[in-house]
Amino acid sequence: MTEDELRDLIAAYDAAGAQLDAADAERLRVRDEGLRRARNEGMRQVDIVKITGYSKETVRKALNPQVREAVNEAKRDRRASR
Repeated sequence: MTEDELRDLIAAYDAAGAQLDAADAERLRVRDEGLRRARNEGMRQVDIVKITGYSKETVRKALNPQVREAVNEAKRDRRASR
């Protein structure tokens, strides 16, 4: 394998990872919008948890994107301080 082939391999790997990250973000957005719609149409959080099988924390983050961002930011801060 040449150096260029190895660089191309890694570039393709990184590009595929970026595509997967984007797809994951879209899946999360669609799911969360659906859960918020259920809540806005009158479904209680406890019922969403029961029906979906998601944890209370997962549903809480889905229903309140600011909470998810705060939790994620705290995780980033903890990792950075290590």
